[in-house]
Amino acid sequence: MKAKIALLVLFAIAAADILMAEDYSAFKGLTKEQRQNLSPADRVKYKRYLAMKRFGGYIDKREPDSGKFVFVNAQGTVPSATWSNQYEIISDAFSVEVAEMPFSEVVMPANAHEAVRKCGGNAGLIIVDQEGLPSLLIAPESGWGILNVRALKSDG
Repeated sequence: MKAKIALLVLFAIAAADILMAEDYSAFKGLTKEQRQNLSPADRVKYKRYLAMKRFGGYIDKREPDSGKFVFVNAQGTVPSATWSNQYEIISDAFSVEVAEMPFSEVVMPANAHEAVRKCGGNAGLIIVDQEGLPSLLIAPESGWGILNVRALKSDG
């Protein structure tokens, strides 16, 4: 289940317009002399290239108010303590604000985007307990995912 949540978070954060990519191909194989002659702007890019190479990436928030990821808790079966330890991990790893928001309305795929926005998120994971939905639905283009705890329980 943790792997599914992590995968969903990555897709949803990317869909929330938080991730940004740059082309670093010009920096591969630079000599020491070439690195010393880089312009100030290229030095910044080169440092980012080194971070990409060493750590696998970074997140650049385009706007100061972007980057809120919400866990929309629209069920009462599984206590929120089950996944609450993931909030700090996600917040630290992706440099985004993470919040859990209770939600009393029924959430289906048709209104999932609206539920995330009502809770103040750019992207979100909606946790439901509903018959007829699969265990995981992801809509990265809309910035939401639905995790159905009932289907997960029946999967074992």
